Amino acid sequence: ADLTRVVPSLTLVNQTAGVATFAIRGITATTGAATTGVYIDDTALTKRNNPGVSQNNGAPTPLLFDLQRVEVLKGPQGTLYGGSSQGGTIRFITPTPSLTEYSGTLRADSSFTEHGAPSSEYGAAFGGPLVENSLGMRISGIVRNTGGWIDWHNVYATGAANSAQTRREDANGSREWAVRGALAKSFGNGGMATVALYRSQYRDDGGPGSQTLVYGANGALAPAGQTFTTPQTCFNNSTRAPTATTAPTAVACTSPVITYRRPQATYGPFDYLGQDDSITPFDGVFGIARTMTTLPSLTVDYAFGKVQFKSITSYVIDETTGDGGEGNDASRVQSTLENPGKTSFPLFSLVPIYAGRFLSDNRRVGWEQEFRLSSPTDGRFSWVAGAYYAKLKTHIAYTITGDYDAVDLGLYGLTSAQRYGVPNPGGYVSVLDARLVDTEMAIFGEGNFAVTDKLKVTAGLRYSNVKLDFAQANYGQLSARPTVASPFAYTEGAGKDTPLTPKVGVQYEIRSGSMVYVNAAKGFRAGGVNQVLT
Repeated sequence: ADLTRVVPSLTLVNQTAGVATFAIRGITATTGAATTGVYIDDTALTKRNNPGVSQNNGAPTPLLFDLQRVEVLKGPQGTLYGGSSQGGTIRFITPTPSLTEYSGTLRADSSFTEHGAPSSEYGAAFGGPLVENSLGMRISGIVRNTGGWIDWHNVYATGAANSAQTRREDANGSREWAVRGALAKSFGNGGMATVALYRSQYRDDGGPGSQTLVYGANGALAPAGQTFTTPQTCFNNSTRAPTATTAPTAVACTSPVITYRRPQATYGPFDYLGQDDSITPFDGVFGIARTMTTLPSLTVDYAFGKVQFKSITSYVIDETTGDGGEGNDASRVQSTLENPGKTSFPLFSLVPIYAGRFLSDNRRVGWEQEFRLSSPTDGRFSWVAGAYYAKLKTHIAYTITGDYDAVDLGLYGLTSAQRYGVPNPGGYVSVLDARLVDTEMAIFGEGNFAVTDKLKVTAGLRYSNVKLDFAQANYGQLSARPTVASPFAYTEGAGKDTPLTPKVGVQYEIRSGSMVYVNAAKGFRAGGVNQVLT
């Protein structure tokens, strides 16, 4: 988020619970393969997003205290970084352990928000030689607490009395920490092996993303003391088959075909709702979310004469879990007499507590391996060539549970089985289990030639072989196929891409610190599997 304030054309999309989808120059995709690569050093954290419910989509956002620099490479980077770098690539570069000098840094700071909880951050880094010119280490860590500032109140409390019924103060806080350790061993002839381990955790306390503001007539903020009335609503269920799959037909309350009458209800006043207040969800579940990332890696550098060899081996583990209040509630079908154009009035006294829960888990594990050969950089011609392999397995699961009978009977006068066409055994409204395997192999090369001291030309090419194996099973009323009265749905398939991604460029250094350049490059994002609609 800090980078987006200083780097033009870089944005974050769907940032939540320590994961996010990055976009450069507006090229973004919230479903399927990413369009922007995200790296810690030479290891990709880029992640494929599953369609449908968000399911904690996004790549883990690195948290690093000991950071050498960040590179934001704009435009297609298909030659050196392969798939999912259509819009560009972001690299977080960490310091290499020194074999000759000790160094370290320490920082502690805190801040305070009016009517909110304090925030704090503590970070430290230290490193140096364990054996002079032979063995070095560097370790760093950071702990960050972001204090909340929005209080959650009882959803049905009214007026000033609500101040004594606060569910949780400063509810929208978060906590995160990260550690990284690296050990470097020199073995002569310019050779070095570096073992590193990065581990981080982000925890969202589950508070509201913003305050609740109550609106009266014409969308204006409600004056103090105003109450709100949801109107009487009438339905005709007789025109629907017993296995109806949508809400019944609404009719005028003077109609002779009324089969269900939802009574009028009045709420409020909500004088306490201001810039730092919000009402709780219906079941009081605060929606805690957590992301864990673990990244061990081994990097080997060696010189064969004038040719440099580099090997990067990494194992990626990341998991995002969530436990939140279920969101299929009455707010989507209610309005008030005071503001009939606003259809998200959040109260429903006929069913004061919804028992729904949304439990989600998105876990990925896999290997990445890259070999590179490169020339010295002090000549007129320099080059790099290599091969890349990765196999990443992702398992996505979520479960929505709840008593839909109570809600649907209160809203429409139908049981959930009548409305959706299938029963709801055990309260499992919707269950999803998706398994994805991404496999990528590639060979690549890029060369730079200095025509003069100021003029340089670049050319490169990458060939990739990318495969996806996909299987997804759904169960429940929200996955129902009413034409066959079945609560089950299943999709599987495979995709394969073999793109060639070239790059050519010319750059001219006008003077030190000033350069003009022209690049033409091709990127790609891997395809996926279309889910069958039945």
